[in-house]
Amino acid sequence: MIVNGFLAHRSTLESDPGLIERFGRAWTKALVVCDANPRACIEAFWRRNPGARPQGDTAGPLAANVRLLQRWIEPLLRDETGQARVPGAYDLDIIKAYIAEMRANGEFAADDIPVASYFTNALVPAYAAFDREALIARARALP
Repeated sequence: MIVNGFLAHRSTLESDPGLIERFGRAWTKALVVCDANPRACIEAFWRRNPGARPQGDTAGPLAANVRLLQRWIEPLLRDETGQARVPGAYDLDIIKAYIAEMRANGEFAADDIPVASYFTNALVPAYAAFDREALIARARALP
């Protein structure tokens, strides 16, 4: 259900929101870079994790991994119509509908869960506090 946000203990949110903001910004930058140049991201992963690099000719596995990465990133950055999503932002109405559906199917005992107590978009603006176009240009310039 939650692939577009982060879990954090309430005490971290209260005592060090900057930590979560920095993490969210790093995550958002990574998404943007890998969207702009997925090949560079796969190759960077292989450099950091040599055991994951395929042996022999890597052209086929590289192409397959690029496709997988793109399929994973697409719904994080764009909705089904291709419109940009706000990375890290929760749609509380969708979460409430999900909870109601789970309740209707016997998965949850109640559907009066205080969603706003568990999910917040308060730090989301900080996740995008960087020059996106400059980052995309740098990503595209990577080999």
